[in-house]
Amino acid sequence: MIREGKTGVEEVEQMLAKFHSGEIEFLKTGIDWLDDSLLGGISPSTIIGIAALSGHGKTYLLQQIESNIKETYDDVVFVNCVWELTEFKLLTRELAKETNRSVRQVYSEKPTPELQARYDEILSKFKKPNCYVQPEPVDADTFFEDIKSIIKKHPNDKIIVSIDNLENVLLSQSKSQKMSMDLVLQRVNILAKLHKFISFVILNQLNNDFEDNMSNPTNMFPTAKSVYGTRQLEKISDVLIIKVLPYRLGISKYGVFSKKRYKYIPDEYKYNMDNVAKTTNFLSDGMAYFHVVKARGLEEEFDAKNLYVEKIFDVPEDKEEEKITEFDY
Repeated sequence: MIREGKTGVEEVEQMLAKFHSGEIEFLKTGIDWLDDSLLGGISPSTIIGIAALSGHGKTYLLQQIESNIKETYDDVVFVNCVWELTEFKLLTRELAKETNRSVRQVYSEKPTPELQARYDEILSKFKKPNCYVQPEPVDADTFFEDIKSIIKKHPNDKIIVSIDNLENVLLSQSKSQKMSMDLVLQRVNILAKLHKFISFVILNQLNNDFEDNMSNPTNMFPTAKSVYGTRQLEKISDVLIIKVLPYRLGISKYGVFSKKRYKYIPDEYKYNMDNVAKTTNFLSDGMAYFHVVKARGLEEEFDAKNLYVEKIFDVPEDKEEEKITEFDY
């Protein structure tokens, strides 16, 4: 429906006034680089895309975001569309993460009374009335109607909907997988306008040829084209993140780049910064890399902050010395 332009301007003015007065606040994800990429945190109609190869921690990043928000805010409704892992696997992963244990330990070791109390505390967050689960894949139309029912039930709450993983959507009316994925994203774009504060976190895989490119360090860093199946996720996302664990791919040195680039990333994560060479590489073992391949509103500049590094485990010194001499790109 066409309307006068001044109507939209007035709505923008009203929305800005609500931000400035504090009536609308950003939801902090608890991940500083992500909040920065989101210009402050999750706001109304935010869409976050997260892509990675299987086993590279998409769901773990989603769980970090949700867990941090649940610990900080009481008025957020969560809808988890669990289209890949079972609830059992998701929740046991959460228990492992929150108690600094392995999933194997959660499965096999009977907890002490103290640990059981901690398990109960963690799981209680998922028993609250504001937590919903869609436990199996559905098609785009069913997804649309289910989320509309949540919008109707919670008109005054903040809502965060997550999809894990988009590629597992059921085919709609015998259409292809790509078309079915596009239909879901089309519905997301509509739903984002049907509620005063609803946001989405959408997980997806990477293309198979992304892994093939790892043989050449100049092609290692992913782009939006690396996302599997559809370019629509890039188009509708406010922030699109691609997570890479190079060590899981048998890579000793990750990428190649000018030493003038990524100055905001500590040198301890890079190889041979005191060498006379003009280029260098990132460390691989124990490192997770988050490529922000799209972020609306961030400034374009030579050393733009579009890559973030997290050290997830330490490497023994003897192993580190051995890895440095393995390859020399």
